[in-house]
Amino acid sequence: MHGISLELIDLDSGIPVRVYLRYAPGSVLFAFVPEHSGDIEVALDVEDCKTIVALLEEASKSEANYLPAPDRARFPLAHRFKNLDGGEEVAFVISRKDSSLEITVERSDEGEVGFTISVEDAKSLIDAMTSTLMLASASAPQ
Repeated sequence: MHGISLELIDLDSGIPVRVYLRYAPGSVLFAFVPEHSGDIEVALDVEDCKTIVALLEEASKSEANYLPAPDRARFPLAHRFKNLDGGEEVAFVISRKDSSLEITVERSDEGEVGFTISVEDAKSLIDAMTSTLMLASASAPQ
């Protein structure tokens, strides 16, 4: 597996969160590793990854300081899927907080990891996920 790593800052705690993205043909592996806390890994297929990227993009574009009531009702954004490595239920949940995004990754067998990042860090995460997604898609068997 090949991949990308990022270090984001959790705005609530000031603690770094390392994000590792790796790909295999047709799939992506995410590992979220907050410093001084438990980590969580999930493996998902290309379509689930595309959905999460779209949700992150939507949440990043929303103006937190002025969200009309219908737009506020969209949050939190969530995508549920089965972990490819074991079949556990996984939820990727995104909430908007002021000018930041709160991201929670929940696994039915391991609990959850949550952190709050700036919109700029969210854009870096989106870019890394998009790159990893393109590589996973290109290496998938036809």
